[in-house]
Amino acid sequence: MDSSRLLDSRIALVAGTALTTAAACFASSYFARGASNTSAPANESKSDEEDKDEDGKRYETKKEYYSPVTGTWETRDEDDDDKTKFLFVVKHRSWPKSQDYAGHEDYTALEIASQPLIDLLRLVLKEVEDIFEDEPSLDSQDLFLHLPELKELLKTKKEQKERLEKEAEAKGEKGDEGESKGEHEVKPDSDIKEASEESSEASTSALTTDDKDEGKEEDLKLTPPQTLEEVTTEVEHFTVLLEYIEELFAPVQSKLDRLLKEGNISFNLLWAIFTPESHVVVTDEISGEKQAFKLKNCSYHMSRDGPVFELSGTKILWNGTRYARTWTDATIPKFKGMRKISSLSAHPLGDKMRDELTARGRTYCDLAGVRFLDYSGVLIQVIGTGMDRRIVKLRAEGRAVVDTKSYRRMNPSRASQSMWDDEEDDFDFEDGSAPAVGDVPADEELCLLGPTVYGFSLVCREWGELMVHLFKPIKFSSTAYDHLVLDQDYKDLVRSLVQQNSTLSKARAAERNAPEVSKSKTTKPLEDVIGGKGGGLIAVLHGRPGVGKTLTAEAVSELLEAPLYSVTAGELGVQADQLEKRLRDALDVAQSWGAVLLIDEADVFLEQRSLHDVTRNSMVSVFLRVLEYHSGVLFLTTNRIRTVDEAFLSRFSIAITYPDLDKAKRRTIWASFLRLAGVGIEGETVPKKKLTNGLATPDSTPSSPEPTEAQPAFSSTVSARYLDRLASKAGFNGRSIKNVVRTAQALAMSKNSPLTSVEIDVVVKTSEKFAEDFKEADEAGVYDASGEGWKDRTSVYN
Repeated sequence: MDSSRLLDSRIALVAGTALTTAAACFASSYFARGASNTSAPANESKSDEEDKDEDGKRYETKKEYYSPVTGTWETRDEDDDDKTKFLFVVKHRSWPKSQDYAGHEDYTALEIASQPLIDLLRLVLKEVEDIFEDEPSLDSQDLFLHLPELKELLKTKKEQKERLEKEAEAKGEKGDEGESKGEHEVKPDSDIKEASEESSEASTSALTTDDKDEGKEEDLKLTPPQTLEEVTTEVEHFTVLLEYIEELFAPVQSKLDRLLKEGNISFNLLWAIFTPESHVVVTDEISGEKQAFKLKNCSYHMSRDGPVFELSGTKILWNGTRYARTWTDATIPKFKGMRKISSLSAHPLGDKMRDELTARGRTYCDLAGVRFLDYSGVLIQVIGTGMDRRIVKLRAEGRAVVDTKSYRRMNPSRASQSMWDDEEDDFDFEDGSAPAVGDVPADEELCLLGPTVYGFSLVCREWGELMVHLFKPIKFSSTAYDHLVLDQDYKDLVRSLVQQNSTLSKARAAERNAPEVSKSKTTKPLEDVIGGKGGGLIAVLHGRPGVGKTLTAEAVSELLEAPLYSVTAGELGVQADQLEKRLRDALDVAQSWGAVLLIDEADVFLEQRSLHDVTRNSMVSVFLRVLEYHSGVLFLTTNRIRTVDEAFLSRFSIAITYPDLDKAKRRTIWASFLRLAGVGIEGETVPKKKLTNGLATPDSTPSSPEPTEAQPAFSSTVSARYLDRLASKAGFNGRSIKNVVRTAQALAMSKNSPLTSVEIDVVVKTSEKFAEDFKEADEAGVYDASGEGWKDRTSVYN
């Protein structure tokens, strides 16, 4: 039964139900024995007086005190040797009134003696461990919390009893005194023990519960038939127990009804609104979003800050290979007076919030596995443990890869890593209701999935947690490759190689998953003489800065609709052992994503070996060995091709030289970036672009929708002659041209006007002045001071 229905059912419980004669009997017995200072009801009938006799009692009441010496519960009352004549024993337990036991609340326990009662209670109290003891001793609060289900069970048993009585009457057995007395007569109280023993086996299987729908009332189904005598005994014993529980908690129920009617609760009654197996909602500490979990247990405790009500339960998350459960907890500090239930740090999950979390859970399931998507939000990292633990949030606007399995591999020391420890079994404890491998949680458990998934932001180039609801599909650019300023022969060659490699990679994956299917294909890629070699595409791009090397890798990833995973020398390190591990990790992650891997400025790893530099030799050897087995698409960029070790040359699939930009290429680049900034070229026609705050973006960029005909193509124009003048400035490469246009656009936007040649000229003049000052300073030896290393900046070792 879910939490909202549970509250409604508790409100609906009628504490003031008229007590039957049997209820009056056990009530007067309770007051006479368990509360000697309380007078019996004045209108007690003669039968009530007779039920006070020792032989007529159905349960016994005792007072117990906890002994710190023995660590057990002790009583000052004399124990009755024949406990089997009672259905159950009521034990009012009190803790010592000392500071050591502050926060411990006195409570009432019921020791169940009747086997029919034990068997029936086991059908409902499945999550209460004590019920499975040979002589169960139950906290009365557990019985009160399950009162609606217990009443439903009693109702079903009464209906079964009525049906058996009608069947017996129809057969005429009821009128046959001799036959019916042996089979259908209810056992007297003194024969409870014999009745319990006779009915134990049949009663255990009398009712079964359907656990498939957790959070709802269990459907009770009758199994192998019982005799009328057995069912009558069950109904009689169960009625006594439930009437006692209602009597015991009548004041609690009355107060609870009044509080719940206003949506309030007191600290001492928190236990009454949290039922085990119900769903509880809290605010996730890391993300700040709502998180639901299934309650397993709750209790009052004394913490360093005072009394608290602690709740423990389980939530579900994707661990990289399957769905599993992990423990979570919440605490409610003690408060005075009443509080709105909805204002508590943890409260029962309502229907509206359940629907929202269920919808989010479906999105979470869609993100299981490896997913390449656009993300607009923050990336969350948990760094450190204990007192040094801190939560870092980074802005991550752009593309991201969701991959929990790789996250676990690449971040073994993160604070949340303890969840993944299979040996400690913190992440996936033994729970038969956990979803099987590959299965998604049932609909009613989708709300238990978390608000974040683990992945990698390609913008921040960091691993962390990403918000589930902030993902959207990527709109890939179909023309990004066309913007690449490179000889057409090279462009066609690169396009063909990367597309073919992508096709082969998918074929290899299909062969691993279904080898019998791949055998039917007649065309196979050329394999190495020795099996197990990578067979990937390794391209080295060399040329001066700003000529399009990095853009080539970016355009290829857009062409393949694959992630561009970029790493630098600083991330890989320069120590051989460290380099090998990190390089293998990077290659494996890129291969699992089907990504294009870019190692930018790889000069330090490709440089020629020497007789004296052991560190450099080790790095080059590691690089040579690891590249041999790479099977994906890898781009290496370098500015110094002449220093590359000769052993690498045979390992490169293709090497492309990027010559210095001539005037024609610079003109193309200027025109391309100006159009992206909303500036057209007079006399030249291009497809219409969508304008956004004066910035026209191509129809294929990931962040922009398709162009609309209702909007103009450009916000301003420049003449072709002006464009030629810009292209004649030899000091600008592709990257510097992009920076000039971007800075000029920012200048225009600050004046709330379209970008024109005025803003462009201002930025161009400033850039040229800086380049001139830089050259003069370099020639004058300004940066030649000791320790600067400026003149020898081509080497990281000097």
